[in-house]
This record gives sequence, C-alpha cells and structure tokens, in this order.
Amino acid sequence: MSVVIPVKDDAPLLDTCLAALNQQDVAALEIIVVDDGSSDASAEVARRHGATVLTEIRPGMARASAAGYDHAAGDIIARLDADSVPASNWIRTIITAAAQQPGVDAFTGSGTFTDGPPQWQHAAARLYLGAYYVTASLALTHVPLFGSNFAMRRTAWIDVRNDAHLDDTGLHDDFDLAYHLGRTHRIRYIPGLRLGISMRPLLAGGGMLRTVRGFRTVLTHWPHDLPRLRLARRAALTIKDDRLREFQSLLAVDALNIALLLTSPAWTDGRRPRDRRRSQRQWVLGVTATSSWTLAALANRQLQRTQPTQASADPSAPRARRLVILGLALNTLGATAGIIRASTMSPPRRSDAARNTYLLVGGTLISVAYLKVLRPNPPWQRNR
Repeated sequence: MSVVIPVKDDAPLLDTCLAALNQQDVAALEIIVVDDGSSDASAEVARRHGATVLTEIRPGMARASAAGYDHAAGDIIARLDADSVPASNWIRTIITAAAQQPGVDAFTGSGTFTDGPPQWQHAAARLYLGAYYVTASLALTHVPLFGSNFAMRRTAWIDVRNDAHLDDTGLHDDFDLAYHLGRTHRIRYIPGLRLGISMRPLLAGGGMLRTVRGFRTVLTHWPHDLPRLRLARRAALTIKDDRLREFQSLLAVDALNIALLLTSPAWTDGRRPRDRRRSQRQWVLGVTATSSWTLAALANRQLQRTQPTQASADPSAPRARRLVILGLALNTLGATAGIIRASTMSPPRRSDAARNTYLLVGGTLISVAYLKVLRPNPPWQRNR
C-alpha cells in the first residue's frame, strides 16, 4: 500500500502525521508527500521521516493528490491529509478490507477532532462528518469518499483519472473523485477505519467554504449525474444484454423527463418575477421530495452488491423492482399532495397543479416501464 499526503504550509501537523505512520503495525510500501508550493519546512519534515517528496507546481489539492496517485507503486493507494493522525492499525485495516472484499475498489472511514475544546471534539466531529456523509450520499447514490481517510485500488484510479476535474480548484477533490469512481466502481465505508483530524474545517469560515465547494461539485456534475440517473445506470450494469437495450432507451426517456421537470418553471410561470421565484422554489422542493432522492439513499447497499464483472439480472432485479416501487409510491404521494394543495389555494394555482399532474402521470409511466424491464421471467427468456 502506498500512502499519499498532499501538503501546503503544514509542517508541524505533517510531522505528527508522519510520526503516526512510522508507528504502524504494518508498514506502508511507500509514503509520498506532494508539496503544493509550501513556503515552510514541509518538504524537509517529509524527508526527515523517510518519505518521498514530490513537487506540484500546478495549484490545487486535486492536482497535488493526482501527482501522488500517479507516482504510487502500490496496488492500493491510501490518502491522508497533513492534519490526519492515523491509529496504529490504520494500514492493516485497509489491507484486510481490500483482501476480504475483492469486488470493492475504494474504502473510506471517519474521524474525530484532535484539537479544539475537549468536551466538543467528539460531538462536533460526528455532526460535521455525519452531515457530509448524509448529504453527499444523497447526491451520489452511494457512499462518498472522506478526503482525509480513504484508499482505492490503483486500477480504479487509472480507470477514472482522465475524467476527474483536476484543474478546477473550486471543487472538492475527494467529492469529485467519488462521483467518477462511483459510476462503475464500488465504494465501502469501514466503521473501524478512524483517525484524528484537526478542527480547522469548522474555524475561520472553513465550513462555509467547503459547503460552497460541495454545491459547486454537485452542480458541475448535473444534469448528467442526477441521483436518479446514476441509480439507473448502476442498475443497468446488473442487467443482462437482453434487457440492456430496453433499459438504456428508458433511461434516455427518463433523463428527458427530468430535464422537463427541472426547467418547467421557466416556461410555465412567466408572470410577475416574485410569482416565478416562488413557483421555482416550490417546484424544486417538490421534485426533491417526490423523485428518487430517498430512493437514492438506499441504493448503495442494494444495487452495488452485484459486481459489474458478474452482471446478472437474477440477484439484482428483485431489489431493483422494490426500489422502483418505493420511488413510485413517493412520487404518487408527493404529486397528489401537490395537486390538492394547488387546487385548494385561493385563487387556485393552475400551473402548480398542472406540473404536479405531469409529475404524477410521467413518474407513474416511467416507473411502470422500469418494472416491465425488470420483471422476472420476461417473454424473450420464456420463448428460448
């Protein structure tokens, strides 16, 4: 296992991180520190601990991390930040998980704060990381990567490196990487993979900056990576060739339907700007509540269990059907409630009622079509 640590002007914290790595009960193959233009003694500290030091002149955490990943020789590439303090069994935990789960390509864990008020360290870390994992999982439809504590197989990095947004310094590099890895590779959370981190993300506006970067990362990947579409593409990986063409055609129709849903306020509410803004807010909330967002939160443990290299409709189709039925129920309840609310307002909001009717009919038709493709023992199999 190779360990990659990007750093910029963090010599004291890097010293603590490298000392913890040198005390692991299983040694790393190599430790690579990527100096992202430091003006302090970060490079000297790294060399003193026996680490390989690379210099990355292009700005940004993504570029620095990618330089380390490209240089790594290990079959597994682990990532730490300079303020990470891994436990003595951190490397062994990752290697064991990779050996026991050969179908999983990336592993991630959690952490706790090592500084700040002692009485708040544990609770603040749970709140901060819990919020990240919940919101990012909803956007990705699978477990995200925590940049201070994750590992991936080198083959997975080679597969996605040309797709990652390495030159955009306004994105979360680990969140962006999770978007690309999660399309065809499996990511798993390991409860026992924990380490110490600094509370700096919550200080001096750091939390707001990370929130802005998180939203920008999501918007960069939309509409191609809307949760519902990511979920459908992952389901397509588990369907036999007989059904794949039908499923892909249906996915294209679903993408068009979602595009119409998201853009409909612009061409149905061209009246006063205040009415248009209110309608847009209501519609965004309606789409969020009635589409597959809740469905996406459940997708990780359901549809990712079938490896893409062992694609088969038999083990995955029943789970996929249950998820589609859940999405259909949510869509029906939410759209019906929207129709009733719009109709009982004074005066009635005909445009809101029309959009919710479209959502009800369109969502029902698409869900029924998905169920038809995923149905057991389809005619083309019975006729053979």
